[in-house]
Amino acid sequence: MANGITIYKALTATDIFTDTTKTTAGLFYGNGGSLTGNNFYTSSISASNKSYYWTVTDGEGTGSQKLFDISFGHYYASGSDLSAGYNSSNRESEAIYKQFANILLDDPIAKFTFSDVSGSDSGTEDDFIYVLSAKTAKMKDRIDQRFTVVLSGSLNDGSSSVLSLTNYTNSKYPSIAGDYYKVISGSAGDPAADADLIDAGTAYTTGELVTYGHFWPNLGTIVFSGTQLSGSIPGIHAESGSVGVTDGDIGVSGGFAPDVRTDGTAINHKKLWHGLESGSVVMRSEQDLNQTTYYCRMYHNEYNHSSNPTFIVSGSTLGDILPSMIGDPHVYVTGVGLYNGFGNLLAVAKLNVPQKKNYNTELTVAAKLDG
Repeated sequence: MANGITIYKALTATDIFTDTTKTTAGLFYGNGGSLTGNNFYTSSISASNKSYYWTVTDGEGTGSQKLFDISFGHYYASGSDLSAGYNSSNRESEAIYKQFANILLDDPIAKFTFSDVSGSDSGTEDDFIYVLSAKTAKMKDRIDQRFTVVLSGSLNDGSSSVLSLTNYTNSKYPSIAGDYYKVISGSAGDPAADADLIDAGTAYTTGELVTYGHFWPNLGTIVFSGTQLSGSIPGIHAESGSVGVTDGDIGVSGGFAPDVRTDGTAINHKKLWHGLESGSVVMRSEQDLNQTTYYCRMYHNEYNHSSNPTFIVSGSTLGDILPSMIGDPHVYVTGVGLYNGFGNLLAVAKLNVPQKKNYNTELTVAAKLDG
């Protein structure tokens, strides 16, 4: 206010209202919400990166969309190429494990622990993990909680097995990377009817839901327990019959028991690829659409004057005000400006029709901004 005339007016909390609308869209081509494994491909990435992760796409060539990154982590670097010596090698699986521990657990030397939903056990530290991360260009603000990931593989006897996993929406835990949830047997956010009976070979009592991993929706990341995946779908080598061994680059054990070779031939994240390739994914992204309304209120004793030259007597060198504008001036509001605390103009809201303003009228202009 200057010389009794209002120029700037601070908005209060009651003058500002933000409305948030959540929208969801499928993660796949054409906003589709599901994709079967036979439609998954891997993109071309540099040879130096392939030992750390693979990128899953929905097609071949430059027109395909990148959907996920898949990787394998081991706390003690098992499965890494240690042919140059432990201290001279890159220790790829260890780097992956500790990278996600640093991001999600805020402690690069901590181990992931997957306790059952019932809370009847404190969980055991898991030395190895499989990770699926949605590409940020597709996931928008977060991944919708009602996802379904179907993994397929083989058991010790060579018979096939299918594991359908989803988010347990009734679980919610805080972390440095935002809230996370537990991954259980089921689909679309609902536990499977026999979820309390599915485990890695141990008898569980009724009501206990086995945790197969943790899900961070804001990061679009699922960290699977290697112990639980390999317990449910261990896989078997086609030639030797030994569990968890792969055959070089072909590498299909049909399950998740880790390949612990350190001569550069192990490709453990390919196990997750084959599980997806024989399964399917139902997943949607979620986005917040914010619209903030600023109620700019002009009371009867405010904004009744103008610096417009039409207020001044024509030809006056002293700035004399027109007699009709003295005592009971009438002005017309054509718009409002929104400023920050430093006096910088951030937005202008224009009115379709000028609105008359004087000491007997009050106006409220609702300026709406998206974002």
